[in-house]
Amino acid sequence: VECPVGQCGTMRTTSYMGNNTLADMTMKNCSETHQCVTASANFGITKIVINNQCCNTNLCNTQTEPESPKMIPNGMHCYTCSGEDCASTLPCEDEEDHCIKVTGKTRQKSSQNLYFYITYILNICYTK
Repeated sequence: VECPVGQCGTMRTTSYMGNNTLADMTMKNCSETHQCVTASANFGITKIVINNQCCNTNLCNTQTEPESPKMIPNGMHCYTCSGEDCASTLPCEDEEDHCIKVTGKTRQKSSQNLYFYITYILNICYTK
């Protein structure tokens, strides 16, 4: 594939539940500079890590896959929710250096074909 932006990438996306790997995918692709990152979102029980290593010479993305993060606590903590209790803390890992609180609603359908909304709150550690 000829990359129009002149940069090749090898991207590894891994999702975890606890210490278990749920999915681990590697893609070779064309990448723009702002896509050449290592980033993660730590939801407590689950975590998603994206590692996209880029290079800018012809056919340079020959590495099999970028290394996975070590998942070492870095001393930072964010509040996290367990049900409606949001007083617990979550240890951030590796390069996770921000806390974020996400609230929203999701539409669900009951067995009686009635629709209702569930409000959710997520407090997570993430890499900016």
